[in-house]
Amino acid sequence: MSSPMPIALNLATIVHRLLTHSRGWRVADLCAELEIADRTYRKYRQLLQEQFFPLIDGGVSQVQEVLDGETRYLRLVRPEQQRPPVAALLLKLTAHQLALRVLTFLGQNEGHAALEEAFEAFWSEARAGGGYSQLTRIRRDLDRLFHFVPDAPKDYTARADLLATVLEALIDSRRLCMRYTSAAQGAKEHEVEPLTLAMYRGGLHLFARYAGRTRVYNFVVDRIESARLLETVFPYPAPRDYHPQRFTEAAFGIFFRDQDAAKTTTEVELVFANEPWLKLYLQERQWAEGQSFRELEDGRLRMCFKTPSMVEVWPWIRRFGEDVEVVRPSERAGAKVASRP
Repeated sequence: MSSPMPIALNLATIVHRLLTHSRGWRVADLCAELEIADRTYRKYRQLLQEQFFPLIDGGVSQVQEVLDGETRYLRLVRPEQQRPPVAALLLKLTAHQLALRVLTFLGQNEGHAALEEAFEAFWSEARAGGGYSQLTRIRRDLDRLFHFVPDAPKDYTARADLLATVLEALIDSRRLCMRYTSAAQGAKEHEVEPLTLAMYRGGLHLFARYAGRTRVYNFVVDRIESARLLETVFPYPAPRDYHPQRFTEAAFGIFFRDQDAAKTTTEVELVFANEPWLKLYLQERQWAEGQSFRELEDGRLRMCFKTPSMVEVWPWIRRFGEDVEVVRPSERAGAKVASRP
């Protein structure tokens, strides 16, 4: 497809759009509005990146194609927004190491191998690009530069087949028939629609709802005795209807509350001892949403927050022993225990 407008006019249109729209111009829309093919767009992009000097700073063009989700945008990226190559390399290495630890934790050997293969391709490309004098040292010390410390991890290597079934059901949005053991009901078969596989404190949790219902439950993966895929595919809920963050907003745990207690919260007020290390430790972490701190006249630290349940807050408080005073609530006023299937 050829454009009816001169190249100069098209280039001016692109520059004007980039200067006036901070998000940039979606590549598909750009091609449609200018009536040009993708290969023509790439020529325009190259011209702007290599020859439009007002938007070139330090030898690097501010005109960049970026991915926003899965959508390509042509956008102005200011010099302060462009990470230096070494920083970008280190971020990729960090992401690789974290992903590797997760797959190892899940016992997924195939995913582990695929990630290693992708990493080798990335590594070769990075070395071919040159300019990374640290590469040899980084590769040698990679497992020591990035170290993952799990919280009393559970071992899922012997349950790789079961996890593979759960993951397939999750990715394909297929119903799952599983035999699950709970304290209340013992061993029982459940037909569920899996929504989220969550990792929490070294263990795995499956957020799922019963077929055709909306209420979401938390199933501990360790208690799933067996699972098989069903042929039925279900529509994955829209973001406005479901998000796992709803059940993890309280930093002290995963909570699935009864409907009548959905809006109930407990106000917590604690006073910690005047210990510099303790005050630093508390204030540099996000323990609960909306937490606040205030230093008292005697140097002690007052902490306030709200929580949907005290189930895991009390054990956290007791860790501090005599260094904490509980102003509210009283220990007898614990919130309603979260419901579990």
